[in-house]
Amino acid sequence: MWRPLAPAGPGNQAPLRAVLARVRNLALKLGGRDPETEDLKALSDEEIMVRCAQDSEAAFRILVARYRPRIINLITRFVGDPDRAEDISQEVFIRVYRNRERYRKSGKFSTWIFTIAANLAKNEIRRKVRHRRVVSMDEEREPGTSIAATLADRDPGPGQALERKELEAMILDAVASLPERYPAGPHPQGSRGAGL
Repeated sequence: MWRPLAPAGPGNQAPLRAVLARVRNLALKLGGRDPETEDLKALSDEEIMVRCAQDSEAAFRILVARYRPRIINLITRFVGDPDRAEDISQEVFIRVYRNRERYRKSGKFSTWIFTIAANLAKNEIRRKVRHRRVVSMDEEREPGTSIAATLADRDPGPGQALERKELEAMILDAVASLPERYPAGPHPQGSRGAGL
């Protein structure tokens, strides 16, 4: 439905922006070029971000086109998962857009956006560490073998070695105290009795 345009003024800028956006979109659909986008491509990242802070969608699209592949690459190197890196990169651009008015032209835009990306990637790594899968000690690893059996120390500890020596000494004493009519088996210190 056609609506007449209200005269331009401070309170009527929103409808005018909407009309200009529709005209731009229509021109792009018809194969035309968006003059605003063409003009913005020649600007520095910092100047484009200033335009983005002034609610220029074209400026934001240019920043996304310029930085998206590099942001995804950086995040992929941090997290090692290209699909997750894609999701995190979208979060980076959402944060850039939400904080566009806070950006100060005094710093480099690339430093600002890569800092956001690195911080989100580090947060992802922390999240992964906190939510690692818990492994049950009773979970079967191989048929008939639990992880507890796999990890068990096969060497006797000092306490077990001492108990074994004490038990061995008690057995030897008991065998030594047997009457001579019972044949003795092999003895660790040599042969005793009728066996050997």
